[in-house]
Amino acid sequence: MKKNQRLLFFSLSVLSSLLLYLAWPVSPLFPLIFIGFAPLLYINEQLGTERLRLWSFSLYIYTALALFNIFTTWWVWNSTPPGALFAMLVNALLMLIPWLAYRFTTYRMKMVWWSHFSIVPYFIAFEYWHLNWELSWPWLTLGNSAALFPELVQWYEYTGVLGGSFWILISNVLAFLCFVYYRKKRARFKSMVYLALSVVLLPAFYSYLRYLTYEEQGTGKEVVVIQPNIDPYTQKYPGTKNFIPYDEQYQRLEKLSEDAMGSNTDFVLWPETSFPDDIVEDSDTSKLFAGNAMFSELIRFVNKHPATAFVIGADSYRFFPSAKTDEGIAYPTQNPTVFYTPYNTGLFLEKGKAPIFYHKSKLVPGVEVLPYPEVLGFVTSGLGDMVVASVGKQKLRTPFKKNDSTSVAPIICYESIYGEFLGEYVKNGAGLIFIITNDAWWGNTAGHKQHFHYARLRAIEQRKCVARAANTGISGFINQRGDVIDQSNYDEQRTMRHTLLYYPKPTLYTLIGDLSGPVALLGTLVFLIFGIVGKKTHE
Repeated sequence: MKKNQRLLFFSLSVLSSLLLYLAWPVSPLFPLIFIGFAPLLYINEQLGTERLRLWSFSLYIYTALALFNIFTTWWVWNSTPPGALFAMLVNALLMLIPWLAYRFTTYRMKMVWWSHFSIVPYFIAFEYWHLNWELSWPWLTLGNSAALFPELVQWYEYTGVLGGSFWILISNVLAFLCFVYYRKKRARFKSMVYLALSVVLLPAFYSYLRYLTYEEQGTGKEVVVIQPNIDPYTQKYPGTKNFIPYDEQYQRLEKLSEDAMGSNTDFVLWPETSFPDDIVEDSDTSKLFAGNAMFSELIRFVNKHPATAFVIGADSYRFFPSAKTDEGIAYPTQNPTVFYTPYNTGLFLEKGKAPIFYHKSKLVPGVEVLPYPEVLGFVTSGLGDMVVASVGKQKLRTPFKKNDSTSVAPIICYESIYGEFLGEYVKNGAGLIFIITNDAWWGNTAGHKQHFHYARLRAIEQRKCVARAANTGISGFINQRGDVIDQSNYDEQRTMRHTLLYYPKPTLYTLIGDLSGPVALLGTLVFLIFGIVGKKTHE
């Protein structure tokens, strides 16, 4: 390969990464996503069919994918440097897998024009797999790129974000074919341009009409969200530079709630792990209060507001008589007959009802859980204190149910990027989505903004209003069309109150979930068979 050609291919790799980055939230240049992969498709075509050249192809594609990951998710470094390296470099390596299958298929099929569409099922099958294994990091699922433009993807109520990935990938292939046909002066160039424009514009046009005509449904529920603005690095924990004593943290939360609530407030949300003291869970309610004066004070505060239910983020523990539990996670104590499991917890409190605990179930790899410990256990020491212990998780998606039978989905932080997972709450009756999070770990970067706007896609998929309480930026409310009703700023102490429409009816996406994934797996099988069989002649 000539030096000039190598330079061209590396330039195209960088161009692709920049197009994808500039299209990603929180940039307003979303339309660039429809051509972001086209330079990589062109590299593949230029490598030809004389030799497979898999190593050369991998180098150029990985360069683009790694830069794309770095540009869009570098902020993870603020929370966990090892996690950032994994999220950026290893995730790019995983994203390379469908591209290798694409190269193999198009090489074996002698670049016949329709072989380029193989990247569509390959990449969607990868995204589906990446949503469902223990090393899941679906932050860069292509359909998420539309988060700032909900008016263009109202049809996510049928397909979820994987439908958006299909739209984007098909458009990229068609854009690439338009360029190829233009360069080769083929007669079908104009028809390919018309097809490409139709594929991009018709779904957007339908979506915009749906957006304009959609009428929100449901009954009003008044919700208050609390943003206490306590820095987790310098204020929240003992030993930090400006540590705020736990009792003062609690008093801040209580006062903010008291000031914001009205006589008709149905729910109050506190952020993830906002309750300052650890809670030991026990089926005997009286034991929950033993030795925990702060929790007792919280119950007294809740009982002062009999019409209001509270959803509160907390750290909790359960004790077990042995290391063998249903969850498989229990750690020894000083007592050889007592073991404990920690949880990232959502706590539901209402007057006259025993406390209800929800345990976060989608855990952040490398921070809250070490995936596949039987294989990866050797890396624990290398991660130092970044993985202190895996936390327990809940198997069932059980909504919190208020005394008036209003059911809500308790979503903790990272869980809000999983559409099918969230839909399980709606199947079980949830009519509102409550997200509690602590995005302050990432600092004032694009990270917390992306996370907030991804919630807009969940609102469309489920046609549910969203209330979001963050420790600091961005808290807010989102309606059933994905519009932001109100939102806070970063590094701001704030409360917000709004009436959201409670609507428990499921959407088609709620019922079928990520069906695009299994369909893509079938398409992958078909293209692999074509690739193995091969094609002896050119088009």
